[in-house]
Amino acid sequence: MQKLTISEWIKNCLLFFVVTFSLVLTGCSSTSSLPTFNVTGSWFIYTTVTGTPGVEGPEIFTFTQAESTVSGSTPLALAVSGNVSGVNIVFSWTGTDGYLNTYAGIVNGEGSMAGSWASTNGTSGIWSGIIETVPSSTVVEGSWTLYYVTAGLPGVQGPFLFEFTQSVNSIAGTGSVGGQPITVIGSVGNLTVLFYWTDSDGFSHIFTGQVGLNGTMSGTWTSTNGLLGTWSGSVISADQ
Repeated sequence: MQKLTISEWIKNCLLFFVVTFSLVLTGCSSTSSLPTFNVTGSWFIYTTVTGTPGVEGPEIFTFTQAESTVSGSTPLALAVSGNVSGVNIVFSWTGTDGYLNTYAGIVNGEGSMAGSWASTNGTSGIWSGIIETVPSSTVVEGSWTLYYVTAGLPGVQGPFLFEFTQSVNSIAGTGSVGGQPITVIGSVGNLTVLFYWTDSDGFSHIFTGQVGLNGTMSGTWTSTNGLLGTWSGSVISADQ
């Protein structure tokens, strides 16, 4: 057997370390890019346009996911393509006007996702969605008290009284925030809820969350004025 000098032995050890470490990194990177959740199904998507008051939606997008690849269609039957990596999703489609619309966001494992979007026509905004469940066993119809917290600001705002009505997956209602009456529109999925309202100043506030089985719901909210935070609510009286 040939004896190795000290320098040759060190060189071989370093080579072994480099090869082994590279294989470990390769394995880790491929694992981390695997999708955490599957977005296959029909989704209620709500969209805002920066500088334009109000919220567009719900629009029903249909997605099919195969490993990390996403395909689907828009409400106008335009082809959607994209991918999911970890909890991140990106999908896009070309509109009938020829402009490319790209949506990027975070997928929540409990049937919701949200993020920002941009178009090659120069417009952009934020979007939120919950997966459609038909028929929906989730009922939020009734009177609710809601509280919310704004990120970066002290204290809890509320309670605010909301009255929801529901027809299958669609919800509507009224409320009062800061002494201002508001009109609420939204959707429910499988123990998920998404609703929004637009203030008289033109800013829209989108609330997305989970509906509990004990008369509670909670989640996160975002506004077109740049603010965001968390919220929670409890039912006062339910209309079954």
